[in-house]
Amino acid sequence: MKDCSSSTALKLDALIICFNRQTEVDLAIESCKTVGVSNIHVLDNASEIPITTPPETRLIRSSENLGPCKGRNALVLESSADLLLFLDDDAVLDPNVNITELIEEFANNLNLSIIAGLVKRDDGHIAKSEFPARTVNNISNPRRVGYFVEGACIIRRSDFVGLGGYDPNFFYGHEATDFALRLAAVGKQIIYDPRLSFVHRPSSLGRSLTSDKYVRQMRNRRILTWRNLPRPVALLHVSIWLAFYTTRIWKRRPSDLLQLIKAAVLPITEKEQAIKRSPLPCKKLNLLQQTGYRIYW
Repeated sequence: MKDCSSSTALKLDALIICFNRQTEVDLAIESCKTVGVSNIHVLDNASEIPITTPPETRLIRSSENLGPCKGRNALVLESSADLLLFLDDDAVLDPNVNITELIEEFANNLNLSIIAGLVKRDDGHIAKSEFPARTVNNISNPRRVGYFVEGACIIRRSDFVGLGGYDPNFFYGHEATDFALRLAAVGKQIIYDPRLSFVHRPSSLGRSLTSDKYVRQMRNRRILTWRNLPRPVALLHVSIWLAFYTTRIWKRRPSDLLQLIKAAVLPITEKEQAIKRSPLPCKKLNLLQQTGYRIYW
């Protein structure tokens, strides 16, 4: 086992949410220990059969399923570390990851808020939805990006807390896109670094996209565009994704199209407006789109 505890003044904790995945979370915890991360916090997100963890791992239980957003926010409050390694319960860290080198990146760049990792499957395949850019390319080259996978990254805690964490209105889906735009608004950086690498083994208990979940994702996009994008850009963004989700729902259950359209056009509630509207300038949005932010699509 490597030891990264004394190499830098910055401290790092691992945060894992688990829901009904005892075998998977055991492997995730062990992978953290292998690369030298000793402080591990696990949230049992109301599993039907309560999970167990090794004695040296801090286990927090919730009586209700908080979802990824509230769950990760709750875990952050349990940690006082400078840096937070978010790890999905059905993913593991590559044993060759050098945590010390990654911590030093944060020490050397105060504008660095997030290191987005490289996520592969057991066979080496990289899923498009798990790569922190619109296209999977140049996987060996570290660079600025506009997106990150929530369960495969390291985040500077002060930036996460300073921006209020993930918005719990999302529950699941697009919270990273919303958070990335809020980071951009205050001039913070997201860097893709393949040295932070993971293997994702999707669990049979994972979430599958049904029609109602596409409707929820459409609603989530309405929230993040209302808060972060000028109205013309927001309209374009929503229109593009409405067309995309329409093709998906049409193949599954066309009768749900009305609910999808309502999610796209109805005003968001006062509760969903909790994060004040602060649209980014169009000129900056164009630059962000070139960097890899998901502004238009």
